[in-house]
Amino acid sequence: MKKRFNNNGCWIYPNNPPIQSTQSTAAPKPHIVKTAYCPKGCNLLSADHQFQGVSAIHLKFKGENREGEFVISAVEGDHDELVLSSQRIAGEKDDLYCPHCGIALEKLINCHCNEQASMVFIGATPSPDFTKGAALCNVSGCCEGIVAANKEIRDVRLATPDFPN
Repeated sequence: MKKRFNNNGCWIYPNNPPIQSTQSTAAPKPHIVKTAYCPKGCNLLSADHQFQGVSAIHLKFKGENREGEFVISAVEGDHDELVLSSQRIAGEKDDLYCPHCGIALEKLINCHCNEQASMVFIGATPSPDFTKGAALCNVSGCCEGIVAANKEIRDVRLATPDFPN
């Protein structure tokens, strides 16, 4: 048996290396948006545009002296974006709308990236339910987001919303 204390009564720290676990921790699979709706219930997924084989999220934007449409990847962590008309300026706030009915996406809270930045909500269900969906920042290039699923909320760093599977 190894000695636990020295002659002065101080604990002897073991110098044996810790046993390494043989199991590796695999990175979790990214969430994929399977449903995305505006406040009026319009489907925001576009099969016409895809990233990584997954339908993109289609949004309309209005900024200072510009407006247009763009799509973003529906895969968590994929920062791809394709502007369909006009141009988005990195670091500038755009108001985001449904491209079908024109309703503004609801602002939930402020984002820390810019004084005027807001997190806007995209629902996972056709009728607004703030326990199922995600919020993303309305500043071009900001990757902050909040996911609400099963009444739990978590912060994520993403370029696209993260929805419950």
